This record gives sequence, C-alpha cells and structure tokens, in this order.
Amino acid sequence: MRVGILTMHHSYNYGAALQAFALSEAVTEMGNDVSLIDLRGTYNKMYADESTQLVMKRRPPSIANIHRSQHRRKAELFNAFFDEYSSRSAPADPPANIDAIAEAFDTLIVGSDEVWTLKYGFNLNYFLSFGPENIGRISYAASFGRSTDVGDHSEEIKRALEQFDAISVRDHNSQRIVRSATGVMPPLVLDPVLLGKLGRISAREPRTNTPPTVLIYEEQQMSPSEVLATRRVARELGARIVAVGYPHWFADENVIAAGPLEFIQLVQESTLVVSSLFHGVVFGLAFEKQLLIMPAKKKRLKIESLLRQLGLTHLYGNLEWSRIEYDETRTRIEALRGVSLEFLETALRGIHERRVRESSLLG
Repeated sequence: MRVGILTMHHSYNYGAALQAFALSEAVTEMGNDVSLIDLRGTYNKMYADESTQLVMKRRPPSIANIHRSQHRRKAELFNAFFDEYSSRSAPADPPANIDAIAEAFDTLIVGSDEVWTLKYGFNLNYFLSFGPENIGRISYAASFGRSTDVGDHSEEIKRALEQFDAISVRDHNSQRIVRSATGVMPPLVLDPVLLGKLGRISAREPRTNTPPTVLIYEEQQMSPSEVLATRRVARELGARIVAVGYPHWFADENVIAAGPLEFIQLVQESTLVVSSLFHGVVFGLAFEKQLLIMPAKKKRLKIESLLRQLGLTHLYGNLEWSRIEYDETRTRIEALRGVSLEFLETALRGIHERRVRESSLLG
C-alpha cells in the first residue's frame, strides 16, 4: 500500500527526525511504499537561525552567539539527513492542499511524537480529518504530550477519532484522554526508536581508543545539583563529559555541530546518557546505555509512563544514579516491541483487506 505518515519530522531535533525515520523504516519493511506528509508550520518548525531558538529556551544570548557557526553546521547536517533518508510528499503549504496530497495514499498514519498536543493550539489535521472518506487512518504512538485534557475540543476530537481504523498511543496520559473521548482504551505501543529499525543509520564503526564518555543531551541549563550529580557519575565511571546539540559550561567537550547520524554515533559510544528529555531516555534505552534522568515537569508524564512499562520508575529524577540491569529490561522491551509491530501489521493488513473488498464491490 501507499502509506503517508504525518508527524513532527521537520525540525532540528534528534528525537523528531529519528522517530520519523524509524517509523518509516518499520512500515516500509512491512511491504509498503512510504512517504512523510510534508505539513509544516508551528508543529514542524525549522528556525532559520537556531541560536534564536536557544535564546527562546532561556539560554543567554552570549552562549548562542559563541556557537552560531556550529549551529549553522548542525542545520546543514540535519538537512543532508532529511534529503538522504526521507521520502516526502509535496509541501502541504498552504495546508488547504493537504486533501489533494492525501489522494496519493491508501492509508494515513499519524504519529509518533506529540502530534496531538494542544500546547501550540488545536490543529485538526493531526487527527487525520483530511483525505478521502475511505482512506485508511491509523495512529501509531500518538501523544498529547503534557496536555492533560482537550478543553473545548472534545467533540471535534471524538468525531475525528471515530473515523480511525486503529488507534494506539505511547503513554498512559494519552491513553486516558482517548478513552474519555471514545469510550475505547487504545493500546500502548513503543516509540519508533525502540522498534529496532535504526540499523541503516547506526551501522557506523565506533571510533577506537576513545575514553569512556558521559553524554549530556539537555536543551535547558542544568541546576547546580544536576551538574554535581553529572560530575560525580563521570568521576565514578572515569569518563569525560560530552554535551551534544546544546552547550553546557562544565562539559569537557561540546559537540554542537552534530546531525542525526553524529548524534547516534555519540550515543553508541557513550557509557551513560544524562537527559531530562523523552528521546534522551529512549535513545539511551535503545542502545542499552546507563541513564541519569533529570526531572523536568513538562516531560514527566511521557517519561514516567515509559519507565513504568519497563519497571524502571526508580530512575526518574534519581540524581544518585541506579544501574540498569539490561537482561531484564531487554526482555521487557522485546515483548513491547512485539506488541507494537503486531499492532502496525494488523492495522495495515485490515485496511488493505477492507479496501480490496470495497474495490471489488465497486468493480
């Protein structure tokens, strides 16, 4: 089938870019022709100058200016990754032409990531309200992010979700909201990064003779207690501290000019990942790294939901650090991966069979 994926693919964000790639890979391996639907705007925003974005995230302008050239290089690496590893539709700009773009597909998938968040306002397109009436509609690992209710949009969301062939979400908060809107409890599935589909971009040979590293993936400035905890763990592991994507004053090395491929390599080569970001935790788990998870109110719902599924809730905000025993964690991830891939395969097969039946009736 021809499958269009609508997600937050278009930003200089490692999680957004790589979860879109991983979901495309999974759906392609199931025998489908896959493209990302190139809808941009507030949900999928590229900053012409990423240092401007950093100021918006409360980093001092001096820090942004020091690394301006590296941010430009980071943008170049992201764009090169998009060009090489993403098949995209024509731009849905203005969004009014998204109905015509949908005509090229048999099935639409919305997800993963915070595609249903209301923090940027309400956008019904992310509930797949467009396209032909008989087109397949699936949500895969969709999330409302930190939005805990849908406000005045419950009826619109209910009507949109009732048109779906299959719905899944990636966290307990989103599961509760969907159940409240539809009366049906959707299954929990893994973020695409944990589906084991990164092989095509993670096959680089690790650099040799590199010392152990503690890798920081953190967009906000870290508190004094978080800095002390990171330094303490680095000393315990005999490791250098390397920050990727965003600079941190106490790091031994700041690698700002890193695209998605460089980010993957740094995670692979690290001993421990420090992050308060959902995808920081996800990438650490995907490559079986130790984790130091910093508390962050706006990411807590998603992270704690995943940790609950894996029996790792004690890691959240634990600045003393607790070692992950991956024999048990790997078994849990593999079981959830099986459930997640089965959901996708069953949903796609069901849509294909429905469309064949409809076609035979018309023919």
